[in-house]
Amino acid sequence: MINQTKQILEESLKKLMLQKPLDKITIRDLTEDCGISRMAFYYHFKDIYDLVEWSCLEDATHALAGQKTYDTWSEGLVQIFDAVYENKPFILNAYRCISRDQIEVSFSSDFRFTDECWKEKPEGTIFLKKRRFMRIL
Repeated sequence: MINQTKQILEESLKKLMLQKPLDKITIRDLTEDCGISRMAFYYHFKDIYDLVEWSCLEDATHALAGQKTYDTWSEGLVQIFDAVYENKPFILNAYRCISRDQIEVSFSSDFRFTDECWKEKPEGTIFLKKRRFMRIL
């Protein structure tokens, strides 16, 4: 039930973001659109930006399902880009309304899977220990 409520809020947010900018959407707009109480919203999220971050992490998790190994990381990356393309209006709206620092934190956490992939590298493969952050937008 908890995830179902979060998913309902996510769907409502994405729907409302097709109509107006993220910074113009209120908690009241969200709760009235999906028929839940404000208290239910605050039970799950501290604010709308927390919901945006959760939504991005959920989308990334679904996109990467089963693709977090050294042999399949490139397919996982393609699936991330497919998810970004499918959610383009949501991502562009969020990008316009959220500070760059918040976006980098959200997207860098989406790419934690690369660390898992590199741990499985074949014997003798060498990777330089540079920052493995990838800028999408």
